[in-house]
Amino acid sequence: MRSSIFLPLSVSQYFILGKRGLIS
Repeated sequence: MRSSIFLPLSVSQYFILGKRGLIS
């Protein structure tokens, strides 16, 4: 079940991108 790994990965990336955008 790769979906189980892709889901958290996408969320992590989105969270990091959002944090960077907020800090920037």
